[in-house]
Amino acid sequence: MTNDADHPLRHALVNELHARPFPVLEVPCRAVFVVVKDPVDAANRDRGRDRAHLLDLLDRHGAALPPDGATHYSAPLG
Repeated sequence: MTNDADHPLRHALVNELHARPFPVLEVPCRAVFVVVKDPVDAANRDRGRDRAHLLDLLDRHGAALPPDGATHYSAPLG
């Protein structure tokens, strides 16, 4: 037996996914997709720690930094 009811957050998640434009890539190229998520209690993770980790990665590759408060970011990494 299956439960056909939608999860309460399904529509919000689908809307968020579709709000992000997909980048246009020219071939040949390499693309990397980085997601930050704690394995437990991810909603209450330390977002400052997440941002510090991202900024360190971007600094190591000489990439521009995202603006404060950004919830997503894309850029070439060299």
